[in-house]
Amino acid sequence: STITALTLDMSEGGQATFNKGITCDGGLSLFKSTGGSSELPLKVTDSSDNMVFEVQGGGRAHFNYGPVLIGSTTDVMHANMDDLQVGHTSGSKGITIVSGSDSYGTLAFADGSSGNEAYRGFVEYFQTDDRMILGTSGTERLRIASAGQIGLGGANYGTSGQVILSNGSGS
Repeated sequence: STITALTLDMSEGGQATFNKGITCDGGLSLFKSTGGSSELPLKVTDSSDNMVFEVQGGGRAHFNYGPVLIGSTTDVMHANMDDLQVGHTSGSKGITIVSGSDSYGTLAFADGSSGNEAYRGFVEYFQTDDRMILGTSGTERLRIASAGQIGLGGANYGTSGQVILSNGSGS
């Protein structure tokens, strides 16, 4: 038989379990109904043998319980770094941040959401001139230019043949 619509009321904290799976030719939309209007926060579709999860209406996806494992079913994370794992223990793995050719990609470390609390530490790669920046306390501390020049605390790369000297552990 064909089901044209299926409604499960889980407003009282219930849950639905499908032991044999669900087949949906046009995709699966999960929605909630509030005050007579329907919202479609999550749509799952099949595109060229890829499962596509799309958050509707400009919303964000939230995973409230972790850890989140991508590419693995075995958790091999350290207890203090156990929110996201990509890959498993065999072969090479990686994460790619894609940005436009006139933009940059950032990996940020935050302890809040306003001002530089949202990026206390960061790694940025600028596509426009192929430079990478490392920052702490919301400020650039190290810059590596496209030809390998190194700048400390900004873009000052010095001159050819310079040597960097350390004044000890306090410097």
